[in-house]
Amino acid sequence: MGFGISAAEQSIAANEFRQIEEASGGKYFSFQNERDLARVLEEQLQLGSYEVTPILETAKTRYDNGYTKKLNEKITLNERGDYQLLIDGLAAVPFSVEGGESLQFFLGARTDGLSTIESLPYQTNVIAESELKSDDFLDVWKVRMHRFKPVDGGIEFNLSLQSQSNPFSPRPSEIWIELTPETEENKSSSASFSYFFYDRHFETSKNVPVMKLKAQGWNPQLAKRGNCEIFCKWEKTEPNFTRSFADFINNQNLINQRQSAPGIEGLEFEIEVDKVENAIKIKEYHQNKSGDDFDSEKPLWVRFDLTCESKGQPYEVQRRYNTKDKSAEHTFKFPSDSLQHFLDSNKSNIEIQTQKSLKQGAYKLGSGKMEFSLDDGQGLLPIDAATSDR
Repeated sequence: MGFGISAAEQSIAANEFRQIEEASGGKYFSFQNERDLARVLEEQLQLGSYEVTPILETAKTRYDNGYTKKLNEKITLNERGDYQLLIDGLAAVPFSVEGGESLQFFLGARTDGLSTIESLPYQTNVIAESELKSDDFLDVWKVRMHRFKPVDGGIEFNLSLQSQSNPFSPRPSEIWIELTPETEENKSSSASFSYFFYDRHFETSKNVPVMKLKAQGWNPQLAKRGNCEIFCKWEKTEPNFTRSFADFINNQNLINQRQSAPGIEGLEFEIEVDKVENAIKIKEYHQNKSGDDFDSEKPLWVRFDLTCESKGQPYEVQRRYNTKDKSAEHTFKFPSDSLQHFLDSNKSNIEIQTQKSLKQGAYKLGSGKMEFSLDDGQGLLPIDAATSDR
């Protein structure tokens, strides 16, 4: 592009640029003002097109012929499933849609001059970043902690995941996050308290998986630093314990009573059905291995899930941990009609998975922990991409 070239140099410059045009296969444009530039850019960007088609073996869609749009025009996919992005001359990019994603792809250039499909780094208001790797796979994921914001009774982080090997970053099938504040009191001891997150609640309208982590009770004045451990899998692990919820409903002796989970040592749990609050509550208990009430060993929290067909799903899950008592309470809240459907369905199950089975073979931080400082984000504005509410 030649912009604002003087009249005296027009002929010489045009000749040189046209030689470049011929050698490179590109096209030369001369602009005298911003309006000319904007007009030509708009015309050129509309020349290309892209296509999105379902991968028919897995996607359930009525748009069997796919969509074709000009570059810079948006496509809205109304059904979940597996798709592929097609641009003439470039390798197809497969991607999947669960619901709520806002994917963005760009045409970039490689060092050899060929075009490639890529995505921009999701790095707004980053206070820490590291890499997730697996012993079983070659691809690498970037994990980023974004600037915190104060909320009632604590603080809230956004954590994002982005593939470094592919332009599309799918949401993991399983995730386990341990978030630990660092204070002068616990920095040199093992008595630190951690927050645990493992529900697949991803933010909507993002082009990469983003999770909102609310740390209730975290005082940024007392704990200005923290660390994070992350474990991810893109294939679901079989639970260590599965039982039909109908077994509990049909045997009232199993409701509001402590019971063990065969195969999971040291764990007891108790189930309560609260029809007033339209909730199912599961209490988790861990025994001290030494039998000493002052055993300082941290409990190996497990993951509790309730599974059912789509009509019987909870709309919210709350998890509260008591490290001192080595107990936790998991509250699954349902719409009133959904709770009854869950209780009546023969497809409703309770699943328990241990940390060991979930972490085994997972992508994890090469350094073990990602450390961050809350002071690193103090000068940043709360940009929507990092801290937006739904």
